[in-house]
Amino acid sequence: MRRGEIEGRLDAIYYSGELFGFLKTTKYVIKKLNQVTTSLKSGFGAGKQDQDQAGQGIIQIRPTNLGNEGNLKFDRNVYLPLSLLETEQENLLQKGDVLFNNTNSQELVGKTVYFYEEGNFLFSNHITRIRVKQDELLPQFLALLLNAFHDRKVFYSICTNWNNQSGVGIELLGSLKIPIPPLETQAHIIAIFEVAYAKKRRKEAEAQALLDSIDGYLLSALGLTLPPPTERKRFFYVRAGQVSGGRFDPFYHSAFFQQAEKSIQSATYSFTKFKAVIKQLKTGTTPHQKLQPFDNEGIMFLRNSDLKPYELDLSEIKFVKDKYENLLIFSYKNEVIICIAGTVGTSAVNQFDELIAINQNITSIKLNENLINPHFLVAYLNSKLAIELTKRVCSVATIYYLNNENLNNLSIPLPPLAVQTDIANHIAALRAEAKQLFQQADAALAQAKQVVEGMILGET
Repeated sequence: MRRGEIEGRLDAIYYSGELFGFLKTTKYVIKKLNQVTTSLKSGFGAGKQDQDQAGQGIIQIRPTNLGNEGNLKFDRNVYLPLSLLETEQENLLQKGDVLFNNTNSQELVGKTVYFYEEGNFLFSNHITRIRVKQDELLPQFLALLLNAFHDRKVFYSICTNWNNQSGVGIELLGSLKIPIPPLETQAHIIAIFEVAYAKKRRKEAEAQALLDSIDGYLLSALGLTLPPPTERKRFFYVRAGQVSGGRFDPFYHSAFFQQAEKSIQSATYSFTKFKAVIKQLKTGTTPHQKLQPFDNEGIMFLRNSDLKPYELDLSEIKFVKDKYENLLIFSYKNEVIICIAGTVGTSAVNQFDELIAINQNITSIKLNENLINPHFLVAYLNSKLAIELTKRVCSVATIYYLNNENLNNLSIPLPPLAVQTDIANHIAALRAEAKQLFQQADAALAQAKQVVEGMILGET
């Protein structure tokens, strides 16, 4: 490389032909990003002391609000005081802005979204707001382009790393060379992606509708009715004779549970205590600090974050060294695993042949399968009604906690085994169909992204 070709970077990766090879083969005009933008601006930081803890202020867009498909999500929001509307006008977002994740873990730097919301929103210092010259570059196209760069590991390769964080600063981002197709080509590319994304959302909605139908099917099959949600009052009056179980808190004696008990009493099938179908019950343990889970090898160590309704998610599983096997508590194949702290009641059947240890927030249960089908039991335990009934008997400090005594005394339905199997099979079929729809949704978008990426980079 000649000295005159150096652009402020001295590292070899930045000049790799493989990294930016598409810039040499594209049929489109190449420009630096700062040549086709009017503004590149990062937001401001806000600690907990600066936030509106009541959740009634202005949402500050952070990396957690940026989805993996160029979409915004609002499941984990940070709110700032409304008074900032007077002092932070320059940091308010506008429809048509492009939001670039400038600081994060290395693999997440570069995630980008097109901002399309109405109303007042601010953005953090981990986000760079980009405003474009729309006579040359459409903001939706730029978002797709930067996400294509992200998928090709461009930002992963060029970002600066420090203290377990990585980043792409405004100067580097502004100097980034990008292909600029004609506006009509940009609009065509946007339309292709939007059609594919709409198809994905439809498939996902169909899948979610199937999953949402499970509760209704299960309760109907058992002859149960889910009571309507009621306002959870801090206190109300009941007769002394109505207070039972040694509990005096309003949650335990709320109208919801009174109606639930009536529904259970009139159900098609009788209920029994959990302990009547249990052969063995084991609560896990977490090894001493020096034995904490580590990655890649050893015995799988299941935490409650790895337990999802109906399934064990081993995508982020930790491991404990084999030599500490005698310090662990294990769950075995076909046992029912239930969360007993935090997300109490969440359950799954262990369907793995491999050895799995469990932590102190999980209990594994070997059932008498002559009495109860594990998959039927898991379906009931994951129902909204069962989750609420489980929370009811928990002790509560900072989180819900279900001890073994209360677990043993939970009421569970006990239809004939043939009925249990029919219910379990029907629910399994619904979940399998939903899973297939989710896979189809992902495949449709992935295919469209591949086509669009080729068009964006001028390769097709």
